[in-house]
Amino acid sequence: MRDDSILYGRTHTMKRQEEAKEKQRARRVESQSARAELLPIGDTVIKELQIEREKTEKALLKLIGAGTPKEDVKDVISSLNMYDDSMSKLIGRFKNLLRDNKVKND
Repeated sequence: MRDDSILYGRTHTMKRQEEAKEKQRARRVESQSARAELLPIGDTVIKELQIEREKTEKALLKLIGAGTPKEDVKDVISSLNMYDDSMSKLIGRFKNLLRDNKVKND
C-alpha cells in the first residue's frame, strides 16, 4: 500500500512521535487509576509502614548488649541506618503517590 502522508505534512518520524505520546498518555492514565485505588487505604498503609519500621528498629537495637564487640555494634548501627533510609524513602514515595492523586482529584 502506498503511503502519501508525506504529501500532507506527516512524516514517518512524526508518526513515531505521535505513537510515543499516545503510549505515554496510556501509561499516565494507568498510573492515575492505580493511585485512585490506593487513595482510600493510603493513610492506613503509611501508618502500618511506620509501625513496622519502629518495631524493626527496636528489634535491631535489642541485639546490642553490654558485651557486644565494637565491630558488631558498628554493623548493627550501619544496618539500622540503611534500613531507616530505605523505609523513609519508601514512605516518602508512597506519600507522593497519594498527594499527587489528591491534587489531581481536587
